[in-house]
Amino acid sequence: MKEQIPKDELDRHLDAILRASGSALKHYTMDSTKSQMRAAMREFEHAVRATTESEPS
Repeated sequence: MKEQIPKDELDRHLDAILRASGSALKHYTMDSTKSQMRAAMREFEHAVRATTESEPS
């Protein structure tokens, strides 16, 4: 399995998603909220990798 996306890169992707919805990561100051959002992004990352790794070449 490939390495996880580094946290700073993960935050850039998360910020892009939030900006597309009219917000930004900087508006979320509680560490618990940021951790939950990062965990959701990690779940997405793992799902994408599982899908792409299982596809025939």
